[in-house]
Amino acid sequence: MSLILKILIFSICVFIYIKYFDYLNRREDKYLKTKHMIARIMLVFFSFYILFLANSWQDVLWYGFGLVSLTLIVMIVYLFMKWYTNQYQ
Repeated sequence: MSLILKILIFSICVFIYIKYFDYLNRREDKYLKTKHMIARIMLVFFSFYILFLANSWQDVLWYGFGLVSLTLIVMIVYLFMKWYTNQYQ
């Protein structure tokens, strides 16, 4: 991919995550810090992968699918552990 296209995708990712952070800051949520942490990790890994490692659209789509799957697994495990500890305390 060309550098201009990579920078464009990076800018779109940053814009989406800034909007997501604004959305989270307007809500009262007890899991706010966790959601911020997950969003920051996704922003850093996905955007830098696009800028420095991706060579084609297939690379971007495959990495995005893997990152989303991993994030969902982490969130499910975290929420299950929260539920489990609240259930048996």
